[in-house]
Amino acid sequence: MFIAALKLIGCSVAMTGDSVADAGSLKEANVGMCFGGCDVARDNSDIIIRDSNFSNVSNAAKWGRNIHDNVKRFL
Repeated sequence: MFIAALKLIGCSVAMTGDSVADAGSLKEANVGMCFGGCDVARDNSDIIIRDSNFSNVSNAAKWGRNIHDNVKRFL
């Protein structure tokens, strides 16, 4: 419900998770990132990170913002 409320007011939402309990939130978020985890979480994620090093999430977010900004400038 929290993710849906944030999206309703216009926020972009990223979610990280790795279990069956996180699957719904991973699917609802604009970007769902899974740290390996179970098949259900992987199936509902947009990005699957193979190791559990959180610095990789930070790097992925930086690259994603950079790509988004460049596409926005181009359009």
